[in-house]
Amino acid sequence: MNFSEQKECCESNGADNSLDMDLLDPEKHSIDEVRAQFERYKKRFEEQQGVLQLHQCAGFNADLVELQEHVKSLRANMDKFHEHSTAWQQEQMKDLNEIELAHSVAYDIKINDDIAKNKAPNNEKILVVTCGSSACLFENCQRRVDSQLLLLHYLIDHSDQFDDMQKCHGIFEGERVVISFNPKKCHFRQNQVLGLLTYGGTLEQKIAQPNRKLIFNSFLPKEHLYMQSHVPIVVLICKTAASAVVSNKLLAEKMQMRASKADQIFVMWLVTPNNKLHLNATLCLCGRDAAVKACSIVTVRPVQESQNTCRFMPVDANYWRLSYNEVQKISNGFRDELHLEIGLTELSNQNMFN
Repeated sequence: MNFSEQKECCESNGADNSLDMDLLDPEKHSIDEVRAQFERYKKRFEEQQGVLQLHQCAGFNADLVELQEHVKSLRANMDKFHEHSTAWQQEQMKDLNEIELAHSVAYDIKINDDIAKNKAPNNEKILVVTCGSSACLFENCQRRVDSQLLLLHYLIDHSDQFDDMQKCHGIFEGERVVISFNPKKCHFRQNQVLGLLTYGGTLEQKIAQPNRKLIFNSFLPKEHLYMQSHVPIVVLICKTAASAVVSNKLLAEKMQMRASKADQIFVMWLVTPNNKLHLNATLCLCGRDAAVKACSIVTVRPVQESQNTCRFMPVDANYWRLSYNEVQKISNGFRDELHLEIGLTELSNQNMFN
């Protein structure tokens, strides 16, 4: 079909379309002619609607393809941003660790220099005892602290986290101290420092003049200078899952999935930076009713070891575990404050203070 024939066909179709779109007058035409013309009108209208929908779908598909391209580009940019952000964070952490390490080394050197300078000629029997450094036990701190500065760090940097009445307790063998706390403030799987103790030795050592003075804590405030010859001890508590005592990880996960709040346990333990002095701690916990109480004996743990309950509980027995129901009973349904009585005993004559 040539161009002129196509033109004529289109014009005839246009004429037919025009006739189809004009309704016949029923008074001038028969009912069959009106019905036939109406069917043609209906068919033509449906064809036009179909063509219109096809155009709309084609436009929508084009917009959808364009949108998908934009999303793909955005994801690629996000991936690049994530890579750059991760690399930047790793560089920042590396720089921070290097700064902390350099600061710690410089601080240790300064401590040793200051101690050497402050020694008087007649103090030749003074012995400064250092036991390395360890991470701070307060949550969200984790700063590495030398054993000589552990007590100072807690008294100064974390003074706002202690009540004045239980900031620090000096204690000798045979004596008792009481630390009070609210069990409702114990958060799940978060270690909480209940208090600080400084162990001064046996009562005989307290009365007798030692052959040499051991310095375990340096640069203490004036009101705590008498504790510089005492061994610092930190009292900790953590509310955790009963599965923490299980060494098998798969079994622990299964227990945790079926566990309820009543299956949680409260764990208390004591740590010290002095790894040469071995102490036992007698613990007694009671609430407002002194007749309802629980007692236990634990060994004071080295602070250099892990203080994560999920790590040390399966392999270490030096902690006190109380069930949720026990603490609930002693605290009168968690309504009363709890009082922890602590006494320290040396395991043997270790001559640490002589």
